[in-house]
Amino acid sequence: MNDYYIKLRTSSFSDKIVPFLSWNITNPTTSLVWYNAYNKTKHDRYNNFNQAKLKYVVDSIAANIILYAVQYSPLALINNTNVFSATINQMFSIEMENADICSFYLPELNTSVIERQDCFVCDSYREKLNKEWIVDSLVL
Repeated sequence: MNDYYIKLRTSSFSDKIVPFLSWNITNPTTSLVWYNAYNKTKHDRYNNFNQAKLKYVVDSIAANIILYAVQYSPLALINNTNVFSATINQMFSIEMENADICSFYLPELNTSVIERQDCFVCDSYREKLNKEWIVDSLVL
């Protein structure tokens, strides 16, 4: 998730936002400053309200954008014309830096509509070859 970074378009002083950069698997909730502040404020607002900061709100929105991009591809946010994508694209830019190709999920393609038998390159998202994600219900 650290391959992605987000920039706030509406602010000239916005640095790259990499909300998962400090994440540590051995200390998952407190290693993320923005999440730790949210969690403390949620559970004890009276004693921890001073930790509620606009920067942490922006960091948490950036984290959600990155999680969406990792799971469904950033193209779903960048190329779609729905209200959700338009809002994200108006406020934020999504970029990658030094991306490790081994960390990508590859969508399953609907190859039954492809008539070619040789090797070729195409934009499977634009050509609508990506199969829909199957979402299973959570059963506990």
